Amino acid sequence: PSAYSFTTLGNGGTSDLIINAVGSDRLGIVSDITGMVIEHGGNVGESQAARLGSHFSLMMLVSVPSEHLEGLQTKLRNLPDMNAAIFEAQAGSKPTTPATG
Repeated sequence: PSAYSFTTLGNGGTSDLIINAVGSDRLGIVSDITGMVIEHGGNVGESQAARLGSHFSLMMLVSVPSEHLEGLQTKLRNLPDMNAAIFEAQAGSKPTTPATG
């Protein structure tokens, strides 16, 4: 099962999101998900991917027009052999520095 959580942010009708997709490794996963974001009028800001044995994990920071969130959700839900989650990215948030001690 996949988890989806959409929140529209107040930056001109655009939502900043983190997509996290995990599933069976196969050729073209990054291309497929990037294509879905672009197809829905979005942009990919940053991404990180890892191969874990026979599995693949992808995280993407994306910006998508709010009116296209539902369509993107539907496309991600239909990815074969993948579980995807979408989380709101806090606009303007800075990475925290780990405490030392």
